[in-house]
Amino acid sequence: MAELIPGGVDIPIKLREELEEGKVIFFCGAGVSMPSGLPSFKGLAEQVVEELARDKDGLLLKAFEEENYDKVFNLLERPEENNVEPKDLRAIVANKLTPKRNADISPHTTLIKLSHDQSGIGRLVTTNFDGLFEKAYKKLYPKNKDYNPDTCPRLPIPKPDNSWNSIVHLHGWLLDKRDPDHKNIVLSSADFGRAYLVERWASRFVTELFRHFRVVFIGYQVEDPVMKYLVDALAEARGEGFKSAYAFAPFDPEKGTEKDIIELWKSKGSIQALTYQAKGADHSSLWQSLEAWAELHHGGFDSKCSRVTNHAMEKPDTVFPNDIENMVWAISQPDGNIAKVFADMNKAPRDKRRKKEEPPPLDGPPPPIEWLPIFEENELLVVDQKGVKTPIVTYSTYDYRELSPVSFHLSRWLLRHMDKIELLNW
Repeated sequence: MAELIPGGVDIPIKLREELEEGKVIFFCGAGVSMPSGLPSFKGLAEQVVEELARDKDGLLLKAFEEENYDKVFNLLERPEENNVEPKDLRAIVANKLTPKRNADISPHTTLIKLSHDQSGIGRLVTTNFDGLFEKAYKKLYPKNKDYNPDTCPRLPIPKPDNSWNSIVHLHGWLLDKRDPDHKNIVLSSADFGRAYLVERWASRFVTELFRHFRVVFIGYQVEDPVMKYLVDALAEARGEGFKSAYAFAPFDPEKGTEKDIIELWKSKGSIQALTYQAKGADHSSLWQSLEAWAELHHGGFDSKCSRVTNHAMEKPDTVFPNDIENMVWAISQPDGNIAKVFADMNKAPRDKRRKKEEPPPLDGPPPPIEWLPIFEENELLVVDQKGVKTPIVTYSTYDYRELSPVSFHLSRWLLRHMDKIELLNW
């Protein structure tokens, strides 16, 4: 695990590597839009009930007590009980989910940066109905004027190729011009049943998504109705080679333990919780960590390079542990470009105009040999043969082409330490 900021969320190095490889999908819920002034699913149900001047009694009260807010909307859409047509009720929902013009979209901007590259290519899934992700996208990529999201029930096939490149509104989008009455919005238990059990377009999308990508939930609570339907859909297709998932999970020490939260998420299909402390509506620890991750991912080569050059010439015992882990993550990038930067630090520039009789310029000191145990511990100095990793120091080969780009460049760094006893002992 590694903190991107002191006291921030621990984010597995492996997850960060998979993001760089395009294997991660952020699956975003109502908690992402709440900092923008929009309600949670529970809050939405309460606001609509208040708008309709309905008393919470009978079946409606029971649905609230059991936190089945999809059933709340199912009851509210019965014209005989509320004197309101489903079309009008959904218009009320749309109004409640219309953000203010100056709404804070920094969470959406952060997640768009995390899920897209510098040209705007990327993927993200949300069950939110609002258009704040699209607003953030247009702010970041103003030149991509023809960009449009995908929305239910017409969904792309979520496979790791270039054919899918969009924000997917799995449960509908209020700005969908093809659905002016918001009939496709997955709001009530009847809608969820249609999406996951009858027509199954949501189930098919989710099972395919989990088969091909590492899913990271953000903005959900364990008890959210959407989690129940998702878990049930995956359970029905169990044994199909799904990848394990993560969920960013807040906990308040005054209300429960971190262990309790971890176990709760684990019970939802073995989802691994990435926990962080949160007091009430203060999730600053999460968003500051994700912003640091987004800047690192979105910043490309220069951003990763700075993680190395800032500390490479220091001995590891003088560097903060989270800075060490971030540096190791940057060096481990499969293309080897960051490892090359590390290996070439303080090397004298080569002048092609230098005459043969002139002595070559002298190199400065390389990054200290004390980094060797760190790289060895993180398996950066190995030969990987179909998943079997052998330390290069014990691997018999005369062909440098068997080395990965990372191991090759770190081996070049080791050659600059041929006079060190630590290398000989290794």
